[in-house]
Amino acid sequence: GLVGSEMCIRDRKLTAQHPYVPDYSVTLIHTHNKLANVLERRAEIEPLPDRQPFLNDARKSYQAAAKLQLELIQRFPESASYKAWLEQFQRSAERLRN
Repeated sequence: GLVGSEMCIRDRKLTAQHPYVPDYSVTLIHTHNKLANVLERRAEIEPLPDRQPFLNDARKSYQAAAKLQLELIQRFPESASYKAWLEQFQRSAERLRN
């Protein structure tokens, strides 16, 4: 199967080619979210001095998910679930700033 970064590349291409097919965008967004979750878990098992790069990358993945989610909301403003996911991604990114 594809690893997270490969899935992001594939899904980014599909999203660019078909911007009004929300499922492609949703897949890309949730791939960023899942990648961030994996990076956070990886940071937890690293020795304290080695955790920060994983946390930084996780924060960037949450931010990427939030950016894409905002674009999705702009295309489909009637979706309450898209707005709820945006809040979750933004909270996760903010939590890792500390």
